Amino acid sequence: MQRYSTYSNFKKMSLMLIAHSSTTSEICELRKVFDQYDTANNGFISHAEFKHALSRFDNKYSEEEIDKLFNAVNFDEGGLINYTEFLAATLETVGHIEEERLAGAFDRFDDDDSGFISKKNLRRILGKTYTEAKVEQLIAEGDYENDGKISYEEFLMLFRDDCEKEKMVFRKSIRETHPEVFINFNSEETQVTQTSEYSDTSSNVSARKNSILLS
Repeated sequence: MQRYSTYSNFKKMSLMLIAHSSTTSEICELRKVFDQYDTANNGFISHAEFKHALSRFDNKYSEEEIDKLFNAVNFDEGGLINYTEFLAATLETVGHIEEERLAGAFDRFDDDDSGFISKKNLRRILGKTYTEAKVEQLIAEGDYENDGKISYEEFLMLFRDDCEKEKMVFRKSIRETHPEVFINFNSEETQVTQTSEYSDTSSNVSARKNSILLS
């Protein structure tokens, strides 16, 4: 959970979408952990329950660290951690999130099939409780190209380490400056489909995602 507390709000929101679509078999062990935290059996984890569980399972956390972790997991700031919020914070502990799952989350955001996640998309998902400034902040957290929207490639960057992000930015630079390098260089044997061109048109977003998923 400590690593989760460092994530951007947009990445946390993305993990919540993935958690929400997870099957029971995939998360059965995490459900058991949630139930151990939720001693009142009311479907939520209070601050007191959270503190008690962390103290019982791992006594290394200070009061300040427990507060920070609780606030990080409690995405909607409602004072209680619900099951989806808990799953989002712990999902990565059960293994690497496959890119097929990331593609599904992207599609949930991109409900108009534009090939991008826009402010309009986020407004529809978040509803009226989020201010325009908050929506803009969420977009900015994943908008590496500063064009006001999040492409599929940028979305994947959220789930890659800093080294991978730097390599992806470098590959994009090479594609733009030397496009001839990538012509006819799409062999499955060499596993280079991830470096194929990423068009910004909505008609190519599925091919773009398939190219990455097959790499």
